[in-house]
Amino acid sequence: MRPLLTFSRPLLYSSLFALVLAGCGSSPDHAADSASARAANARTNTLKTDSILFSLRRATRYIDSARNMLAVKDSAGDDLHVAAALLVHTPLGDSIRSSIQALIDRCHSTWPNPATVINIDNAFHSTKIYLTPDFWYGQDFIDTPTVSAYTLLTTIEDECTRAANFTQSAIDGKPR
Repeated sequence: MRPLLTFSRPLLYSSLFALVLAGCGSSPDHAADSASARAANARTNTLKTDSILFSLRRATRYIDSARNMLAVKDSAGDDLHVAAALLVHTPLGDSIRSSIQALIDRCHSTWPNPATVINIDNAFHSTKIYLTPDFWYGQDFIDTPTVSAYTLLTTIEDECTRAANFTQSAIDGKPR
């Protein structure tokens, strides 16, 4: 039995290819809208990551300043009163606490998926404990050797940097 219609293969393939292209293609307006939406999203993400970077730099600048002052005031690192005098109820100590809290708030506000914001809370877990008034004004720096305060500030800075990078990665959708 012979088919009713016969087609040449090249004609059939080129016709199917043209149909696929016509069906899958987007209108130029839709493609332009999509491109402008991607560009707007990229600008928004850049602003978010820049604001996190700004907050991180501010916090690390205060922490670096405190560590330098600790090292200058007690090069041996064994004095029990230098850290408290420098960081407890002082403008520098309050600036460190407020800048770190601002970084935490910025990471929360820019976190891309509110359902998974617990991830950023986990990244800041220790730092959030250190920032509480009971720890900062009580246990962290009072009667603490200078070297311990220096180490604690370094730990807080490292955790802030990791959490900021983690948030930026979530915003970008790429690992850092």
